[in-house]
Amino acid sequence: MNAVLRTALIIEAINQNHFYSLSFDASNKGHKKMFPFIINYFTMERGIVRSVIEVIEHPHETANHVVASLREVLNMNNIDIKKMTSIGADNTNVNYGQYHSVFSLLKSDFPNLIKGFCNLNQIKFHQIEKCIDFLGMDIDRDKLFDEMNILQSKFKELNSYREPLSRQISQYINNDARHVYEEFNNDI
Repeated sequence: MNAVLRTALIIEAINQNHFYSLSFDASNKGHKKMFPFIINYFTMERGIVRSVIEVIEHPHETANHVVASLREVLNMNNIDIKKMTSIGADNTNVNYGQYHSVFSLLKSDFPNLIKGFCNLNQIKFHQIEKCIDFLGMDIDRDKLFDEMNILQSKFKELNSYREPLSRQISQYINNDARHVYEEFNNDI
């Protein structure tokens, strides 16, 4: 399947849905600044689907430029921005700052827009309930609450096995320093 046909099928699936979320992040590729835009949507056949809809080169990272690019990408792909429920990006001031950020600029036009989360422990049940109410879904909230607790417990357990980056760096530096010290002593 060629890229044009694949993109057309993705856009068709998105437009058949009522809602989608958009993720983006700037990435340096040599002297170029690249912005991939990833769209997340749900289908009954495949569940949650993540697709790259566009990768653009953009030298500017201001909130105004990112919002303009986001609107342009959605517009040129005929995707209705009003169906966007959330954005996901790294937690920089440009993306999520309080006063003049991508999120605050979009939120002023779309008051129901929510921030995408990376950490499962940041999600609170009342936020899920607001989404359920907004979507008008009939869901057993007790079962959903139980499922959320199970997922968060598993996440905490898995996270407990992870060693903090600062400790990894410290150990690496100490091991490297010890190695240099031993080599120095052996040379004497």
